[in-house]
Amino acid sequence: MHAAEYTPGRNITRLRAACLLVAVLLAGCGPQPSTVWRPDHTVIVVLENRSASQVIGNAEAPYLNALVKTGALLESAYAATTPYATVTPGDPAQLAARPSQPNYLYLFSASNQGVLPGWFESPKSPYLGTATHSAEGKKLPAPLHSVPVGTGNRLVPQDLRPFTTPNLGAAIIAAGASYASFSESLPYPAYDGEGDLDPAHDFYRRKHNPTINWINLSKAAVPAAAQRFVLPLETNLGFLNTVDPGTGHRYRGFAVDADGQPIGYEQLPTVSLVVPNEQNDAHSNSLAAADTWLATHIRPYADWARAHNSLLIVTFDEDGAPNIGPPAPILTVLVGPPQRVAVGRFRQTVDHLNVLATVLECYGALDGFRSDFQAAFDSPQARRAYANLLPLTQVLRPLEDAAPAP
Repeated sequence: MHAAEYTPGRNITRLRAACLLVAVLLAGCGPQPSTVWRPDHTVIVVLENRSASQVIGNAEAPYLNALVKTGALLESAYAATTPYATVTPGDPAQLAARPSQPNYLYLFSASNQGVLPGWFESPKSPYLGTATHSAEGKKLPAPLHSVPVGTGNRLVPQDLRPFTTPNLGAAIIAAGASYASFSESLPYPAYDGEGDLDPAHDFYRRKHNPTINWINLSKAAVPAAAQRFVLPLETNLGFLNTVDPGTGHRYRGFAVDADGQPIGYEQLPTVSLVVPNEQNDAHSNSLAAADTWLATHIRPYADWARAHNSLLIVTFDEDGAPNIGPPAPILTVLVGPPQRVAVGRFRQTVDHLNVLATVLECYGALDGFRSDFQAAFDSPQARRAYANLLPLTQVLRPLEDAAPAP
């Protein structure tokens, strides 16, 4: 080194600069701040059996149409298909998932969990009926009578429960957040019937409650490795407060505490699944009745969510098209703070799995869910489902203050 090149102060400055550069480069290799918006609360409301064309512009649904105008409308949203495949609009080879129960399972877990339509063959099913399609969805040359058929909307056999597979609730809880479903007219969380306590009523229907299938009501033995997918009883709540007649335990509802007193939406779980009863979800009553229920019970949350960093998703379980035929779009709309939820119409072709993936991504749970799903299922339709567990694009705006990826 030449004497003229050595200046202590200058070289110390250079050394410090070099160290700073190395530190910056090393920091760039580590975890970066996420640009994904994390809503303080997310509420998903599921309605029944209407195509988007039956809702949009319909005078019977003024509140739903108001949400369409003030939220993000997914113009090419579909229910899932059975057997599962990425939806291709107009493809007659793809059958929309029927009936309700498999659709709720797809939305909640990215799988129908083996619950097939009641007109599909299903060799391990305890239910007998007439099959017009094979278990793979192929039309049979002739109907088969008195053969095991899919569970459809009937009670999932007790020996198959609890399900011990990845699901929305377990993934959200594993991510350090909280989850609960709120089923209107559910008698109490441990109630395991197919419908109301009084069969003459047409209110609560278990087929619309996916959460309960992952709750170990029978106290069955569950392998240690799968216990993390089993949900606690407290995740299966009524829309109003309920009381277990056997234990006397009181449970909260959606916007009321365990004693029925109003509570703020800030006390909701991080993610909530809301299912109106059959008189209020457009299943057994009019679309107008469902719209009125939404305006009464969900509009206050929607208004609150816009001002409190939270999200509302309203969707339908399936379309209103005939049972056998290609799927039609369903109404799916997202509402939240305008700086976080874009307002407009989006043409990205999506289904229930993309809605599930979007919620999971918001809470940093998508990668873990996809990994668990891939480990749990190995079939052609499961591989197609795994490939489509992708979040929506352009709808939820990223955080402006997050550092850009290197």
